[in-house]
Amino acid sequence: MHSAAVGFSGSRRPKGSASNLLAAAFLACALLYALSTFCAILNFGLHQPMFDQYKEYGNYLTRPFLDSVIMIENGHRPVIPALIANIEILWFRADQALQLAIGTTCLFLTWALIAGTFWRQSDMPRMARAAGVMLAALGLFWLGNARMLLQGVTQLQAHMVVCFVTVAALCTWSAARRDSWSWIAAAAIACAAAMFTFGAGVAAFPTIIALGVLLRMRWQKLLAPASAALLCLYLYILVLPGHQGVQNSLSLRPVATLVIIAQWLSSPWANGLLALADPPLQPWLPGSFDTDLGHWLVTAANGLVAAINTPWRSITTVFGTLGITIFLLRLIAIYVRAKPVSRSEALANALCMFAFASAAIVAIGRLDYFQAAPDQVFADRYLVWPCLFWTGLAWLVVTDICRLKNRGVALVGLLFLVALPVVLYPTHRAWAGWGAAVYHISQQSAASVRSGVFDETLFPSGADASRDDVLHTLALLRQGQLAMFADPSWKLVGSQLHRPLSRSEEYGLDLHIDKLFRDSESGLAAARIEGTFLPESTPVRAGEQLALLDDEDRIVGLAEPSFISTDAAGLRLDVARRRGFSGYIRDYRDNGSYRLVLLQNGNRAVLLKNIEPRHDLPAGESQ
Repeated sequence: MHSAAVGFSGSRRPKGSASNLLAAAFLACALLYALSTFCAILNFGLHQPMFDQYKEYGNYLTRPFLDSVIMIENGHRPVIPALIANIEILWFRADQALQLAIGTTCLFLTWALIAGTFWRQSDMPRMARAAGVMLAALGLFWLGNARMLLQGVTQLQAHMVVCFVTVAALCTWSAARRDSWSWIAAAAIACAAAMFTFGAGVAAFPTIIALGVLLRMRWQKLLAPASAALLCLYLYILVLPGHQGVQNSLSLRPVATLVIIAQWLSSPWANGLLALADPPLQPWLPGSFDTDLGHWLVTAANGLVAAINTPWRSITTVFGTLGITIFLLRLIAIYVRAKPVSRSEALANALCMFAFASAAIVAIGRLDYFQAAPDQVFADRYLVWPCLFWTGLAWLVVTDICRLKNRGVALVGLLFLVALPVVLYPTHRAWAGWGAAVYHISQQSAASVRSGVFDETLFPSGADASRDDVLHTLALLRQGQLAMFADPSWKLVGSQLHRPLSRSEEYGLDLHIDKLFRDSESGLAAARIEGTFLPESTPVRAGEQLALLDDEDRIVGLAEPSFISTDAAGLRLDVARRRGFSGYIRDYRDNGSYRLVLLQNGNRAVLLKNIEPRHDLPAGESQ
């Protein structure tokens, strides 16, 4: 460790191989987080509308194309994501695949740009550059951000913005270095794209203008992004439809706003460690850990809170204030120093500036909301930008340590870098399990409505989208044969099976009725089934459909793949074969008999299993 600390603090030829081993370990950690998150997206990326998409799709499907693209959504103007969603509706049956593909591409492109920039900082030792690659991976791929990683629309709204800002920052550095109008124009275009991708993108313009000042760019060059910012703001706030919703979302209270900014920026520390203390931010999280390390983190968080006798929410305010102070003092020092700023240092500062500006915009725009619901400051939907702040700040501190060449400080920094991926791993693993659970619910919702059943427990009914929004959008999707209704097999429900029914020994499965309830829309009894194909069983192939038959050979419901298996870990480095499935029986009769069949290509059907009945159907409301 001593020789490694020497290498970390700037020696080009450390004694021994510890430095190289640690560099390899940092790169391995980066690869682990990147690959596990990529597999989580493949396994659990949501292919059904979820959350507030039921409100958005209702607007997309009832408005003219242009209106649905430029409309205001919750105070934001996500023109580019809305354009992609509408193209997906027209060309890809609203299957979410286009949004997931573009969003995932933006995610990995951003990592390539940030990690590549840090790695190419040739005046720093290899171990420090490897640590930079890891920091970029942790900031982008930690599954504490699962909500913004596993849904296509949120990927676009978050990671497309981050990608545009990263490109803008690198273009600004090139513009300053080459005194180029072309590069600063490219930066302004990237900022405009970020601004019309999501609300936080508004912070892109002040970010590159501040970066240009830091890089001592000629003021004439800065007129390009400043003019572009004014034009975009004019369109955003005063011209495009719905601008009143933007204008009315501002609130100015400096002290309260600064507290919210500090807490908002500290949310990675809250979600990764501090908020595991009682009372936890996510009540389900402390009990979900399946390793001793996770339980140790809960103990450590409670111990820290008890030792200083301060609630974890107050501790996060201190963490956020400390991070902001370090960043601002360092920013002033860089400007006063008046020395050339490296490409990696410029990018790291831009990430911090953007996150800080985003925090200010969110805090000003939603101050009343945060004061009414204080835990929402730490909500997972905001984590992307605070993670960027600490990624940039950590890299700046690493560069300072390397220049300082103090072994004691280097050792402390090295210990922090070694501990960081270890400390984040339990929550990374737990949030993969959250992704698996949400994917299960998403697929259940598809099986429900494709079977002609409305299982109201699976759909939003509140601020995201009301029950009426959900029912209205489902009717539109069914009418347009979109999303879960794109596969026409849902039309078979209620019809008689006329295919010959055969048996096969290649399919083995466990199956049970998971829930009986009364459909609140139709008033009919309904049953939900859950099942798993055994490992040695032949999997269901593309184009095949699981269906449920009653004793009169009538198709009374469908089943969809919905989970990997009951015994599989949520965090996987392989693309799991989805052996679990969920289905629904419409108009369930407890004195009837039901069977699961597989509808195959070529007008064939295979009997898979008879279903054991249940007799505890509630007489009134659903369970």
